[in-house]
Amino acid sequence: MRRSDKRKKISPFTRMTSNLLFHTPMPKTQHVFRNEYKYILNRYEYEKYLNICKKYMEPDPYCDETGKYFISSLYFDGIADNDYFDKELGAFDRKKMRIRTYGYDYDWAHFEMKRKVDIWEYKDKVRLSREEVKMISEGNFDPLLGKGTDEAVRFYVTLKEGVYRPRAIVEYERRAFILPFEDVRVTFDEDVRYTVSDFDLFKKKVMTPQFPDGHVVFEIKYNETLPRWAKKMLSGAGLSNEAVSKYSMSRKNNI
Repeated sequence: MRRSDKRKKISPFTRMTSNLLFHTPMPKTQHVFRNEYKYILNRYEYEKYLNICKKYMEPDPYCDETGKYFISSLYFDGIADNDYFDKELGAFDRKKMRIRTYGYDYDWAHFEMKRKVDIWEYKDKVRLSREEVKMISEGNFDPLLGKGTDEAVRFYVTLKEGVYRPRAIVEYERRAFILPFEDVRVTFDEDVRYTVSDFDLFKKKVMTPQFPDGHVVFEIKYNETLPRWAKKMLSGAGLSNEAVSKYSMSRKNNI
């Protein structure tokens, strides 16, 4: 008796990478690959899409009474700035290494490696104390070895082999909205500013505005399918997906 031919469902990411001539390692992570698109909005577009999100979505629970929360990220790059140039050249598989916190008075931060393969992305992170952030910022990556996780060891090896050092701090105010269906998440990043000279994550600094004209970075993430209203919003907006990287923009005039 012949066995029935049961075909497994193949994800778009698996189907795409199966045709590659080079090996793309799958992440050792609990996070799934997600679709990610970014746009730069002027103030009129920002108000328009903000009102649409308020109508159809729920505010992110991390937002305060103003509907925002603060983000500050310290970016690292290798001795030859490989991550920066991978982004600028449009590499299919690229990454960012950063330490992120949500306030100057916090006593902790997350070391994150954000990996992007075409339009799919995932992120792994390890929690650090203030003292550990200071040590890593000064080039001592040993605190990562004490975390006892695969992610932390992978971060350590990447930083050590690539001779990574701090390159820029980027700060902004974020408005975020969520929708449980397909885990849709929309963010608007306002007042984006940066410094390439002061790498103290836990203090206020003199920063350079990234968009003096008030433009906003709009980002939408989802798993497989966008809701109809979101598709209509993007298709009718005349927007084009931008190769937006706050880190790359902060380095562009200083490299």
